Amino acid sequence: MERNEAMEVLGLGTAATEQEIEHRYMILVKRYKSSNDPTALAKVAEAYNFLTGRTYEPEPPNPRDAKVVLGRTVKQWKHLWEYGRMKYLAIAAIVVAVGSIAYSIITNVPADFKVFVLGEIVLDESPRLQDFVKVALPDVKNLEPNSAYVTRAGTGTDDAASTQKAFVLIAVGDEDIVVLDEVETDRFAPQGAFLELDDFYAKLQADLPASVMDKVVPVKYTLTTDNGGDGQPHVYGLDVTGLGTDQALGIYGTKCIMAISVRTKHLEASQTFIRTFLADTDSLKLLVTPIPTASPTPATTAAPTSAG
Repeated sequence: MERNEAMEVLGLGTAATEQEIEHRYMILVKRYKSSNDPTALAKVAEAYNFLTGRTYEPEPPNPRDAKVVLGRTVKQWKHLWEYGRMKYLAIAAIVVAVGSIAYSIITNVPADFKVFVLGEIVLDESPRLQDFVKVALPDVKNLEPNSAYVTRAGTGTDDAASTQKAFVLIAVGDEDIVVLDEVETDRFAPQGAFLELDDFYAKLQADLPASVMDKVVPVKYTLTTDNGGDGQPHVYGLDVTGLGTDQALGIYGTKCIMAISVRTKHLEASQTFIRTFLADTDSLKLLVTPIPTASPTPATTAAPTSAG
């Protein structure tokens, strides 16, 4: 269609302005709609679109568009992509996300032993704890150390975030060894958070030198039946502060009490951890360094690290 032809369809002269074209178009649309003349209406729309630039010359056909690929022409595939690309991209994103999660699950090696340090005690970021586990528990391949540093600074005020973390790990976690200060032991032991160690402590006394066991203080509590006790005092932790070897594991605190979580999945390994720590007192003393003059930065929750 040429401009003169389009103007003729609208009944306008070649010098008509844009406003005149718009006005004439509206009049003709109303006229042909009321007279129910779709042919004339289509002709008017074609002329109006041409004059207002809404009509574009079609591109010449591309011979490649007729090529058939996987049962459809290239042109059909282009149309599918043009009108459905957002859906396809969304599906692809979901597939990638699911694949990533599946890969993470498949390749992630769960921890086979956990140590949780809680209270006004610092677990530094040195490899000392991992090195000790390599010797004491050679079958452990993936040690997971955790810590929640709770400072009181003489005010009796606990750090809320660390305390909340401690409650979660002890209540629903599957920690094995728990190293605590006196305040945190008093907080959790009476609630039945740790295993009773009477028989284990008696065995240690029988097997290890008196020079070692004389420095180990059994920490006893009387638990109610509601908390899994029988109303009698039992050993729920071992205070190993007197040995002075906790620093050899990268643990710094004025009080060091070792307990076994009631939720442990590795009871035998947990007992071996404590037994080896006590039995190797002399060699561990060689690894002890003075407590830093500046307070060490409390270690955050560490990701599982290989111990093998």
